Amino acid sequence: MYLCTVNKTIHRMNKEGIGRKTGRGKQKAMYLWLLLSIALSAAGQGQPLPPDKNRMKQCPLVKIQPERLPDMHIARSGHASFFANGELVVVGGHTEGFVPTATAEYLSGGKWHEMQSTYPHDDGLYAQMKSGNVLIAGGHSEPLGVGATFTAEIYDPATHTFSGYGCLDRRRALSWRCCGASIN
Repeated sequence: MYLCTVNKTIHRMNKEGIGRKTGRGKQKAMYLWLLLSIALSAAGQGQPLPPDKNRMKQCPLVKIQPERLPDMHIARSGHASFFANGELVVVGGHTEGFVPTATAEYLSGGKWHEMQSTYPHDDGLYAQMKSGNVLIAGGHSEPLGVGATFTAEIYDPATHTFSGYGCLDRRRALSWRCCGASIN
């Protein structure tokens, strides 16, 4: 598999330059490709791109070699994951026994670094703000995915700290589908 970006449009191609236009974006090309290819495959809406030697000149192919990241300190599922300040950040989720966790980790220097968040966010949501901070909110209130919470907090990637940020207008869980929104 090869990824290529022309005019901020990401293309998935083979060696001959035959591929599909999969989406737009500047960062996290592999992550975006994965999400969009799953969505396009499910919807059956991918538009094949014809072979084009000019496109190959504009867009050199880059072979993607996946690599295994180190193990996190706390195994988790149902977490929010995002890039902030050039670092991969993982917040909340649940641990063994489906117990929500109020912890977070960021990947820097090839190692995971633990942080304590203000609230647990198992299947919560996040939105990156123009300031660079990240709003994290909602999630299940009890083990085993029961209930939902009003809680919200701000993550500051410059200082790797969390601070409370009031409450949502209604309880929310399983709202991760709206992740990646950008707000003021």
